[in-house]
Amino acid sequence: MAFTRSGVRSPSAPPTPSPQSAPGLRAISVLVAAAALALGSISLAADSFESGSGVQRLFHIERSKNANIVAYDVRLGGDGKPDPREPVEVYWLGTDGSHHPLSGIQRRLAYGVKARFRSPDVIVLRMAADIGREITVERIGGVFRAVTEIAGKPAVLDRIYVKSVERTLLLPSVEFVDLFGYDPGSGDERYERLLP
Repeated sequence: MAFTRSGVRSPSAPPTPSPQSAPGLRAISVLVAAAALALGSISLAADSFESGSGVQRLFHIERSKNANIVAYDVRLGGDGKPDPREPVEVYWLGTDGSHHPLSGIQRRLAYGVKARFRSPDVIVLRMAADIGREITVERIGGVFRAVTEIAGKPAVLDRIYVKSVERTLLLPSVEFVDLFGYDPGSGDERYERLLP
């Protein structure tokens, strides 16, 4: 499945797709499908857990399916650097503020991340559902941020929105994926829509 990309959102006009392709985004369908299957068999009220106190929010995923989000936090050790054993914590955040772990399927096929350290303060992330780009976690202005390419330029990633359509007896179909962020220097908003 090929995806096209659109650029920075203009305040007066909706984004328009460009002919560039974003490789690897076919897996976004797996992200939605795995979540739908896994959530059908678990309750968010079960197995809740508390996030550690040494954490900073990096970004989150919103979905058209419901108001629960998937949160991505950097875990910090006592020295203020990312925890070398588990640098990024990924979990469901319920509408009531409760935290719930991802299922194994959700971690492996959809929302999980693989992290490798470039240095003690810089982590490179690859999402299980490949969005066609790496996410670098680095300190900006004293706070850890997730930086990736949005609309062809480096940007601090704030959130990802996945619009899907539920289909009777079939897996959900992804209509589009939106990336929202801002320029790390100027603070200007960045936006990109990925289309199948």
